Amino acid sequence: MKVNNFWTGNEINYLTNNYEDLTDEEMGKALGRSIPSIRGKRHYLGLVKKTNRGQFSKLPKPPKEKLDELYLEENKTPYRISQIFHVSKQTVYRWLREYNIPIKRPYTSYTNINLSETQKAYLAGYLDGDGSITIGMHKNKRSKRNLGLHYETSLISKHKWFIEELHKIIGGKIQSFIYEDSRSKKEGYKIGFCNQTSALAFLKSVTPYLILKKKQAELMIKFLENRLEARREGGNNVIISDESWEMAHEIRRLNRL
Repeated sequence: MKVNNFWTGNEINYLTNNYEDLTDEEMGKALGRSIPSIRGKRHYLGLVKKTNRGQFSKLPKPPKEKLDELYLEENKTPYRISQIFHVSKQTVYRWLREYNIPIKRPYTSYTNINLSETQKAYLAGYLDGDGSITIGMHKNKRSKRNLGLHYETSLISKHKWFIEELHKIIGGKIQSFIYEDSRSKKEGYKIGFCNQTSALAFLKSVTPYLILKKKQAELMIKFLENRLEARREGGNNVIISDESWEMAHEIRRLNRL
């Protein structure tokens, strides 16, 4: 079995093309990888086997009061609620419709660019230490690579009150998540940016002060500028250029160092 965690493009394509028809054990033997490695990569890419989807309808539906509390009062997203109840996001939307709970429109974050130099320097230090600049991959059959890209620039903390204070300064969107390495399902909080324009504005403000993540930030700025320019010319469904793919892979490589 392989001992390194680096996945080649051919291995990712094999996993994407065969995960629905082959078991994790069969794919592991073909790629020379362990079952946990195959399963972990599937989950990271969002490759959920169809055989698992039928289990969602068998799970008990929470009472309306609980969904009201999570969705309307605590402002948790359908995706976050799906993590809490171990169901798909589509199942959460079905529950909301069945209870006649009004579904909120997608939230568009804003970014405060009128920051003092002291604030920019502080936020850069926070992003270096407890932030994330990364690009993930997900399944997209419309893409020639069968993969799509999703980016994230965020500030992370285990203290909700602190994230709320940062939100007052820089804007963005507050999200909750579960720490992957926490056996006790510990919840954390982060400020993310829901569109490319707001993420770009934030990165341009703090990048001059970054140290540890400066290269990632500069690449992300170029990546976002390229995507915005491509969408202005070709619309929202324009294909991802080879240059953008190269920048995405380089950001992911830098984050593994």
